[in-house]
Amino acid sequence: MPRRQKMKLIVNPVAGGGAGLRAIPKIQRFFKELGGDLDLQITSKPKEAKAIAHLAVKLGCGVVVAVGGDGTVNEVATSLVGTEVALGVIPTGNGNDFFRITGIDSSLLACCKALTAGRFRRIDVGSLGDNRFFFNALGVGLNGTIARRASRTHLLRGSPLYLYATLKTIPLYHPPQMKVRIDDYELQGRTTLIAVGNGASTGGGFQLTPFASPDDGLLDICLIEKVSKLKMFYYLPRLSKGNIPHLRSVKMFRGRRVEVESETPFTAHLDGEILGTDLRHLRADLLPKKLKVISKL
Repeated sequence: MPRRQKMKLIVNPVAGGGAGLRAIPKIQRFFKELGGDLDLQITSKPKEAKAIAHLAVKLGCGVVVAVGGDGTVNEVATSLVGTEVALGVIPTGNGNDFFRITGIDSSLLACCKALTAGRFRRIDVGSLGDNRFFFNALGVGLNGTIARRASRTHLLRGSPLYLYATLKTIPLYHPPQMKVRIDDYELQGRTTLIAVGNGASTGGGFQLTPFASPDDGLLDICLIEKVSKLKMFYYLPRLSKGNIPHLRSVKMFRGRRVEVESETPFTAHLDGEILGTDLRHLRADLLPKKLKVISKL
């Protein structure tokens, strides 16, 4: 990619308590020093980042950069799926789990250097149809409910936010009966959570799919069967470190399609954003190598 190719930076002003807004002067200075050519726009309402990114593609931008958290990344990336326009990320949100896929250091200078250098990789995408995608993780059940509580909590940021939401949610959660199909394999039972990972971590660093690779043509699936609340608390430190494949009641799979059915409504999230709270069915399919992402030098 040419070094001076036009970039569109889309800034979410409320992500991370305004961290993106505060970063703008440094971003502009670093780009000027590095010789980057950028056009910066601040969103003024929810879901606007997707529309701005869509227009940037039409106008011929080579890179569209999401300055925000995983929700902002999801909006921007949705407009880039299947195009030759690359996604860049400057992480200023709470979880920033997708950013770990890039391998770039999280400092502003490192991000700007990677963006101006323009090295990219093609990654897989999870699709739920109707132009709904996830790029890092899909969470069903407990992790969807945790994401919902986190979205309603405004006094904490980053990993403490997700830990707080987890501790508050587990005592009140009742695992529903679910039927789960992974490719041609089917299992049924009361299910605490299902994590479908394109990346290794979710919820601000919980490694539910620690061996996931975003460009291997497969989704990694972690399914935790019904366990006691006490045991779920016992699992937490292991889930945070990715030490889960040998835990009882935890099943790990890989596949290209995941389908979930339940007579009891469940909550799910896409990259930390709530997909729905009254769902009874969903299906996710892998789309291989459908997104270009600016990555580590």
